[in-house]
Amino acid sequence: MKQVLELFWAFFKLGSVTFGSGYVMVTVVEYEFVEKRHWITKEEYNSYLTLSTSFPGPIVINLASLIGHQKFGVKGLIAGFLGATLPSFIILLAVAMFFGYVVDSPVTEAVFKGLRPAVVGLILVPVIKLAKDVKKFEYLIFIILATLIYFKVLSPILIISTGVIGAIFYNIYINHKLKQ
Repeated sequence: MKQVLELFWAFFKLGSVTFGSGYVMVTVVEYEFVEKRHWITKEEYNSYLTLSTSFPGPIVINLASLIGHQKFGVKGLIAGFLGATLPSFIILLAVAMFFGYVVDSPVTEAVFKGLRPAVVGLILVPVIKLAKDVKKFEYLIFIILATLIYFKVLSPILIISTGVIGAIFYNIYINHKLKQ
């Protein structure tokens, strides 16, 4: 139970101090659970991150739920989910209460302008880290798919769905081969 509370508290702290999208938290989550706590391996983390980006909803909530469930079952799933969502809920509630007073404030505008470069940097770090583990063939697939998406030839939804279905059939094929 102590580790489940640690999981909740870790995601709560991360959610309290990380601004921007879920991609900003990706590097921090990796550091917290792979490098610092050693609860999951780098390979497991990359798999969870891939799944988290494939599911609908915020990446970090999906990631927190997956890590929690894989480590501690249903209790971990709930702890990860609540730890990742409560800070945003509390912060948004506070902002909503005082929004009228700060919406046109030059200080508020300056804070958001100051956060932009930091958020971009925090998003680039996981991209660079993940790129180190990619094989040449995967780079080729990435370039082709990115080009098709950019020129609106294929829908990202179609690509993700095809990837998920392909991975399921590949896994079935591998398991069938291993049984023989």
